[in-house]
Amino acid sequence: MEAETIQATFLRLYLRDFMERVKFRGERFIVQTFGRPMMVLISYEDYLLIKNCLPPASRTLELTMSPRDPENVAEPIQKAL
Repeated sequence: MEAETIQATFLRLYLRDFMERVKFRGERFIVQTFGRPMMVLISYEDYLLIKNCLPPASRTLELTMSPRDPENVAEPIQKAL
């Protein structure tokens, strides 16, 4: 399933709705702020799948990537899903 891109302000207004869509429908969302991807909203099951499928060296992905360059984060996550 392809991730839908949403704005952070929209997520803030409808957080509970998005949480239910992620949990019960398996939807995924890329959350943007000022047009730049900032985070990915995925189910806990997807998170476990990613965590368990990545080799140990890749589990440090969040430590090796600059938090100032969030565009580099979306691609590895999409590949893992």
